[in-house]
Amino acid sequence: MHNTTNTPPGSKWLLILAAAGFAAGFLGPMIFVPDANQGPLVGIFITGPGGLVLGAVLWGFSRLFNLPARVQWRTLYAVAIVGVLMTLLFVQPQPKLLGYVFDGEVGSCATPSETEADVLDYWDKRITHVTWATPRVGWRDGMRRLLGDTPGVVVSVRIERNNAIKENRKPWNSGSQFAAGWTSQIEETPFYDANGSCDQYPVGSGIRGFQKSDYEERIQSADIWPPEGLLSVLRASALSPIPEKWNGL
Repeated sequence: MHNTTNTPPGSKWLLILAAAGFAAGFLGPMIFVPDANQGPLVGIFITGPGGLVLGAVLWGFSRLFNLPARVQWRTLYAVAIVGVLMTLLFVQPQPKLLGYVFDGEVGSCATPSETEADVLDYWDKRITHVTWATPRVGWRDGMRRLLGDTPGVVVSVRIERNNAIKENRKPWNSGSQFAAGWTSQIEETPFYDANGSCDQYPVGSGIRGFQKSDYEERIQSADIWPPEGLLSVLRASALSPIPEKWNGL
């Protein structure tokens, strides 16, 4: 039987490394980061072509120095394995943002119905600037009803510092949470407390809380303009108590 290790890889330098790079860069993100729609592009535009170029360089190097066939095959397999492992490490998901523990000061407090004039004025101005979408019929009346029927309060908070809480998603540490550290930040942020009253939030008083990462909750269908979800209408985040694990921050 003919032993292929006696024959140099030749063009297989290109084929094997390109295929390994493409497979790792295309399938890796689909397995480890299924929510990243553009993940497979790593294999198409980066690791696949990168493997092709690397294969050409190593093929030329092996011919230049007339390396034995067996050495070339071993090197080819070693480079392919290392490349796949490095690619899979590169495409591992970044930690997921769960929210922020924050310290701040209450700037104002009002019921949702008391914010009606400001809310409608804001969305009137937004609609004026957004000329590529047609506002849904009856949006003003819909917002008035929403604000009038909604309990709770809208609290404007002057955030002075916050601490991001994140959750690891790599296979070896998935589910573990960590605090990224305090950062100074002066920012006026509106919060909605569904069960609160303004008696709980005197203007000028200190406030600590948790701002959930609620971006997904605010995403609306492209044909709903202006939005009709409460948090989107108020441009507010839900005000939540600090998770027990992070009370000591």
